[in-house]
Amino acid sequence: MVVLSVRGAVFRISVLVLVFIPAFCVGSLPVLGAELRLALCDSTCSVTKEVGAVFSRETGISLNYTCKSSGMLVGGMQAGILKADFFMAASKHWMDRAVETGLVGRAQVHPYLTNSLIVVSRHDSQLALEKLADLASPQVDQIIIGDPSRAPFGRYAKQAMQNANLWEALNGKVSSRKKISLAVESLNGEGPNTVAILHRTELRDFMRLQLTIPQSLTSDMAYYFAPTQNGEQKAATQKFIEFLQSDRATQIYAAAGFGVQRN
Repeated sequence: MVVLSVRGAVFRISVLVLVFIPAFCVGSLPVLGAELRLALCDSTCSVTKEVGAVFSRETGISLNYTCKSSGMLVGGMQAGILKADFFMAASKHWMDRAVETGLVGRAQVHPYLTNSLIVVSRHDSQLALEKLADLASPQVDQIIIGDPSRAPFGRYAKQAMQNANLWEALNGKVSSRKKISLAVESLNGEGPNTVAILHRTELRDFMRLQLTIPQSLTSDMAYYFAPTQNGEQKAATQKFIEFLQSDRATQIYAAAGFGVQRN
C-alpha cells in the first residue's frame, strides 16, 4: 500500500509538471533565442546597430537589420517582400503611409528622434557657401540629394529649396540617390565642386561643412518607430522598444548627433 501511495504521488506530480511547465515555456520561447527583424530608415542604420549590439548582449535576442529609405521599406512590406517586426521611419509622411496601409497600428506609433539638414562638400573643396542661395553659383557643379519620392532627407532638401524659391533655378544641378548612404558614397567619389544635402548626423571626416539649412525652411525632421501588425516576435519587439527608452540607448543616439524624444 505504501509503495502504491508513493507511486501515486509521483504520478500526480508528473501530471502537474506536464501541465505547468509547458505553460511557462510557451510565454518564454518567443523571447529567448528569438531573432527580431528590424526595418530601419537608412540614416539610423549604423547607430541602431550600436544600440542593437548592447541590447543583444543583455537579452540574448539576435537582431536582423534591413536598412533602406523609408519609402522603399514601406513598399517592400506592402508587397510582402520584406518581413519585419519593427519599423523606424525618417518622417511622419512614411509612418502615416504605413498606418494607412495597415502595416502598423496608429496607437503604437512613437516619435523618437530628430535631425537637421546640412550642405557639405568634400574636405578639399574651395567652395565657401554662406547661404542656400549660394548653391546657384556657377562654382557649384552638382547638388546630391535623396530621391524626394522615397527618401525623407531628399524630400526635406527639395522642400527647403522650394520654400527658399530656389528649386526651379537649382533643379538642373540636382542629382538624386535612393538612400542616404549612397549619397554619402557618391559625394566622396565626385569632384570638389559637388555638394550634398544630408542629415547632420551623416557628417564625415572627408566632408567640409558648408552651411546648416534653417529649420524654418522644412517641416519637422522627426523619426518614428512602431511594431508591425504582422510581426511574429511580439514579446521580443516589446523588449526592444522598452530598451530604446533606456539611458544606454538614448545616450548612443545622442552621441551620434540625434535629438531624442522619450515617450
